[in-house]
Amino acid sequence: MSRRLLVPLGQEPEIQVTIDGPGLAQGAAVRFKDTTAAGPVTVKSPTQIVATVPSRLPAPKAVDVTVTVGVATSSTGPADKCTYAG
Repeated sequence: MSRRLLVPLGQEPEIQVTIDGPGLAQGAAVRFKDTTAAGPVTVKSPTQIVATVPSRLPAPKAVDVTVTVGVATSSTGPADKCTYAG
């Protein structure tokens, strides 16, 4: 599954971020590195979801953000990074 994730940079923990990409659906799971998004993921449309940045992440840095829908998980790369202040 390939998805371009548009997550605003510089997000503080517990802030909601919008993720855009094709094929998004109910039951989507979002992870910031190895940590699941805080609270439920809200599906706004088949191309947009909203997730909450978890409060417990390792030292401040850019991390991969992945979306899983069913058994398919988005790929990682420079376009899917989220930078947070921890």
